[in-house]
Amino acid sequence: MMFEPGARRDYPTSAEVRVIDDFLPQDIFERARTESEKMYRQGKNFRTNESWGQHLIKNSVPVMITHVMDQQVNDGIAVRVSDMGEYSQKTLYHYWPVGSYIPWHDDGHHKAAVTLYLSEHDVDDGGYFMYDDGKGIKAVRPKLNRAVFVTGGIHHCVTTINAGSSIRRSLQVWLRQP
Repeated sequence: MMFEPGARRDYPTSAEVRVIDDFLPQDIFERARTESEKMYRQGKNFRTNESWGQHLIKNSVPVMITHVMDQQVNDGIAVRVSDMGEYSQKTLYHYWPVGSYIPWHDDGHHKAAVTLYLSEHDVDDGGYFMYDDGKGIKAVRPKLNRAVFVTGGIHHCVTTINAGSSIRRSLQVWLRQP
């Protein structure tokens, strides 16, 4: 069945989208920002979104992806998501160049996910997280150290990174139940 944005959806009662500002302690957040910048400049050990499947790529330019290597960042994420009653499964840096986006989807077999914004964005840069909670379409603007927590198969997308924008850097955490 094809998802139609804005159409009424009956999600499980446990389904939610939660926006959390100041998600990580400042020292851990700065470590993540520094590491993500360094890894981007070095340009090593990246893969792209090519493995995601065409339904998640469509006409997007390639998104670059690499693992978080800093153990303090991984530990900080693990503590934060365990506070939410979740366990991290995989933590990755994502680099979103101009022209990249993700079309409408749910997270399939993942129990939940957290996206943490690592770079600054102007209001017109794009890269908004949009979701349909069954009551209408909502949008979340990327902001430093803001996390978006999604559970329950809620349909969502990421709008296109607009021309003239700097690369959007984020940290993606796939979650599993305890």
